[in-house]
Amino acid sequence: ELVKRNGKYGMFWGCSAYPKCKFTRPIDK
Repeated sequence: ELVKRNGKYGMFWGCSAYPKCKFTRPIDK
């Protein structure tokens, strides 16, 4: 499951188990 995360480089998609799950994806504008 992907959830929006707010990191130091802005918003991105991360899986709900982040940071244990390492998958991330930039949010396309």
